[in-house]
Amino acid sequence: MRDLVDARHGRLTLGASNTIGTYFLPPVLAVLRRERPEVHVSLFVGNTEQVARGVLDMQYMLGFIEGPLHLIGLDSFTFEQDDLVPVVSADHPLLKRRQLSLRELRELPLLMREPGSGMRELITTKLKLQDTLAHGQVMEFGNTEALKQAVLHGGGLTWLPRISVQAQLRDGSLHEVGNKQLHIRRPLKVLRRANANVNPIERIFLDHLKPGLGERI
Repeated sequence: MRDLVDARHGRLTLGASNTIGTYFLPPVLAVLRRERPEVHVSLFVGNTEQVARGVLDMQYMLGFIEGPLHLIGLDSFTFEQDDLVPVVSADHPLLKRRQLSLRELRELPLLMREPGSGMRELITTKLKLQDTLAHGQVMEFGNTEALKQAVLHGGGLTWLPRISVQAQLRDGSLHEVGNKQLHIRRPLKVLRRANANVNPIERIFLDHLKPGLGERI
């Protein structure tokens, strides 16, 4: 009986990194609001480092991240895969090249997320861009949408989640560049504190996000 009451009148505090918080969670939260309007929901959107720290410090009941997890005391569970694609604007000179090597890439002006972003860490590690980011021409942005606007206006080359640029790739305002070695697949993960109990409303929400996910964690 207590579980039933909690599921109807509980609260749900979530932290999510940019792609998940902007593109994956809002439709699920809208469904939850229609089904259980009494449940109080809050969603913080930041970077992977902020979200993981917030879950560990009990600011958020659940966290959702796109980058590597470095904190002890958290359990993570993959619920989806996401592709990061290298893109430029429709009039960018790179589109005249048939191939783009890693060596050439490291000499280009790049647009990147800020330090602490899981997306930045993953791209830097996979493509060995540490020296480029330390000494090259890099412009940094604090969220995915700002990054997308910069590349749309010809600011340079960047990587963006495919889910965030589907419309722009269809209408031709953005184009993928390079070959498959520049594409990066990453797991999207849900976090909780190790050994923490998962309450009924959390399970309901997770099952809406992906069927069976509530039972897995």
